[in-house]
Amino acid sequence: MLPRYILYKGKQRPFLKGNCKIFTDTVPTLTKYGFMNMARSLKVEGNPWVAFDDESFRGNFKIFKEGDHTNLGTFAQCISSIQEITVCLENPEIVLYEHVNYYGKAVSIFEVTRDMKGTGLDDVVSSHKVKKGAWILYKNTGLRGTRMFTTENHPNHCYLGWNDQMSSLKPVTDEDCEKPQ
Repeated sequence: MLPRYILYKGKQRPFLKGNCKIFTDTVPTLTKYGFMNMARSLKVEGNPWVAFDDESFRGNFKIFKEGDHTNLGTFAQCISSIQEITVCLENPEIVLYEHVNYYGKAVSIFEVTRDMKGTGLDDVVSSHKVKKGAWILYKNTGLRGTRMFTTENHPNHCYLGWNDQMSSLKPVTDEDCEKPQ
């Protein structure tokens, strides 16, 4: 079975009711499908999916694992783009670089890092390459503050508004996924 992400919308209708749309691929904007900021519930079949409150996989996000998510709570009517997690989450690795385009000091990270000070790259990361897994980057230490989800290489954090701002990070695990209700 193909991994599927099914969004449901309707006036005051959570609990998998109302109009629905089935997605089998990543969608950078839900506008053309009439679902921009409209979903009140969703169903995930197969791989986990990430829902973002901004287009092009930016902004606040939640990761949803397989199952029925009958009430999105504060994330209802916020979803603007969706991305399927197709990578294996085991044995994660990310390489962080001091400068854009993968130059300068480089550090490989394999686990939760609550404070970048020990790596010598605190608040100076300008690009990264994901070798394995999916990662959540944080602007503050202690895995706090504004977050960015990534499974991709980013040669220039300036374009993302993240240049010299990352202070902690963690690989995505099952605990990061919203549980079905």
